[in-house]
Amino acid sequence: MDAIKRILIPTDFTPCADRALRYGTYLARQFEAEVHVLHVLQGGEGECSPGRPDLKEGYRHMRRVAETTLATLLSATQQQGLRVQQAVLEGAPAPVIVDYIARHQIDLTVMGTHGRQGTERFLIGSTAERVVRFARSWVLTVGPHGEQDPERVQRILVPVDFSDQARAALRFAQGLAERVAARLELLHVIEPLPPVFYSDNPLVLRHQLARLDEEAGKLLQAFAEETGGPSVPAGRHAVRGRPAHEIAAFAGRQHIDLIVQSSRGRTDEEDLVLGSVAVEVVSRAPCPVLTVKGVVEGVRVEHRLEAPAVSVRTDEMPGKQAVLRIERILHATDFSAYAEAALPCALNLARHSGARLQLLHVAPVFGDDPIRGAFEAAVNEKAFYRHLRDEADERMQAMLTAYDDEGIPIERIHSRGPAPGETITAYVEDRDVDVVVIGTQGRRGLKRLFLGSVAQEIIRRVGCPVLAVRERDTVGPAGCTIRRILAPIDFSVHSIEALAYAKALAALFEATLDCLHVLDPTLNARLYGTGLTNRPRAEQEEEEKAYERLSWLSAEVGGPSGLAITHHIVTGYPPVEITRHAEQQACDLIVMATHGLTGLQRFPLGGVTGRVLQLAACPVFITKPFGKSLFSDPGEAALEILEQPGAV
Repeated sequence: MDAIKRILIPTDFTPCADRALRYGTYLARQFEAEVHVLHVLQGGEGECSPGRPDLKEGYRHMRRVAETTLATLLSATQQQGLRVQQAVLEGAPAPVIVDYIARHQIDLTVMGTHGRQGTERFLIGSTAERVVRFARSWVLTVGPHGEQDPERVQRILVPVDFSDQARAALRFAQGLAERVAARLELLHVIEPLPPVFYSDNPLVLRHQLARLDEEAGKLLQAFAEETGGPSVPAGRHAVRGRPAHEIAAFAGRQHIDLIVQSSRGRTDEEDLVLGSVAVEVVSRAPCPVLTVKGVVEGVRVEHRLEAPAVSVRTDEMPGKQAVLRIERILHATDFSAYAEAALPCALNLARHSGARLQLLHVAPVFGDDPIRGAFEAAVNEKAFYRHLRDEADERMQAMLTAYDDEGIPIERIHSRGPAPGETITAYVEDRDVDVVVIGTQGRRGLKRLFLGSVAQEIIRRVGCPVLAVRERDTVGPAGCTIRRILAPIDFSVHSIEALAYAKALAALFEATLDCLHVLDPTLNARLYGTGLTNRPRAEQEEEEKAYERLSWLSAEVGGPSGLAITHHIVTGYPPVEITRHAEQQACDLIVMATHGLTGLQRFPLGGVTGRVLQLAACPVFITKPFGKSLFSDPGEAALEILEQPGAV
């Protein structure tokens, strides 16, 4: 990016958004850029029934309040001599913001995040996270990190992974550092290699690690020299560990004022899926983070190692038998097209498992929000909620009449709450729900990459498995027929538990099961030319070991007999390879685990799982390593399998 000409600052009128406004206007002065300030009203007149003019007037009143608040907020900005455009739009915030960025050719988006400490630190807010992930513009996120002054940026951190995107981030950081007289700190995090690359001898291992540190330092120096750009004071650092954690920790120790990081772009729709490391840095960083985006040609290794389908007698294998017990299924609906698309899948699962199906609708309560509260001030609250309940009950009944629900016990449940995700999560915990079936937003264009903030929160936070279903071109029971199931396996305990679920579901639906392992293509780049091993031989050994272990695990995990199971090894970017396999093999369901645990780790959705949800064309059944299990003790069984003498 040669110059920043247009800066967008979305605002929800919170203190975090006010901080972002200060940063955005400061950068606008530095680059003489035009400022766009946007507020998004959730909902709008289009959602109102034709016979409810009072509701339409409520939305009009909300718009007037928002426009007045926005004009007051921008009066001081306009006095600074900046060119300012303001807009109030309606809809879901993240898609509206991303669409505005594309239509107005925004170069930089500056927005606030809401994470603080403890669990909240890892939740940057669903709107901010999705804009960071999917916007084509660069994105500067400003968190609630005290009263930092954007005009006093003295130290800038640039994480370096030696990619072309990192080079673009470094070039911009150099120019910014020269402009504001700041010092650069270049940091490379050496990720752990698979055990096959390390020696069992402690002395040799120490030498290998020293070689890694030395080579990383040399590469950093060469990378900076090859990048060129303005000559500014710079330090170079290499540490070992998990990238996002080490980047955030370094920023805290060194009192960094700004992080300028790159994203790992892909091609086509995939180039919008921001890497999990970049998003996690935004979540963890103690300072503002500028995410520089660039699209590069994705690398995909075409080698595949597969075997024909075989019938495996799993009832004679050692270990516990995977008997699935599903008694209560919850389908949360807001009557949207993507929520309705999930209903036949919920009915199908209830029919095959003999479970009771509960349909839940949550009516909004606006609480103390100054803008949304303006809506309730303009309508009769009691009549409004009575109308919502009656209308919801009628729509539930109409939805059910379109499908064959004979023999399925069904309850219709109505609730109210300021945050639907929290209300649904609380219901799941209070009523001991076994599986949640939730609809996510559509597959086409940008919509393919949005789960919806409520769906995303439910998937992250509930303690039971979740069946996430995307909106389809045609909705009907035939669209939920399950003949082929895909189980991605990364050999973790959680993925072994997911394999047990996959086998049980394959038996339930009489489906074929594909077991897939994706090898990491970045191993060569991480070896740094240290001579730790013969690379071609190591790659071949890794493929053979992975295939052997995958075959062994699929047989060892207990389950029903007579399943048709295939095994596949591919090399590439896991989310892309998983969804590509599902589409090429016409899989009807993906069963996989998310790696969150309890406490702080419970909330972030696993990186691979999250991106599979965004890209997959078929439903995804997500198992959880925390909370409720539908087996007697799958975690203990998985550990027993890993500890057996025959484990690969």
